[in-house]
Amino acid sequence: SPLILAALGLSAAFLPFSYLGGLHMGFSYTLGLIFTLGQIILELLAIPGLFKRQLSAWRLVFYSTLIYLVGQLVSFNLGSVIIGGALSFYFLFQVKSEYTK
Repeated sequence: SPLILAALGLSAAFLPFSYLGGLHMGFSYTLGLIFTLGQIILELLAIPGLFKRQLSAWRLVFYSTLIYLVGQLVSFNLGSVIIGGALSFYFLFQVKSEYTK
């Protein structure tokens, strides 16, 4: 947890400097940071339920994957959307039957 807080603190400290590379670079960095933060929050919320094999936790990981894909689409990383999405959804749906209500 301290490592995550340190990473977020450094990101916040360097955020204003990202705009020195141009508006597009700064905006992309900010948008990527927002999507990543959303993913981290959902995955942290899912951890206790994943150990208990709860379907609600599996859904949180699913939503986190969707946020990842939207973030990659917004950044125009189409290769990452196709390959990352296919791999993520393959593994997610392979283990879905292990999670119950």
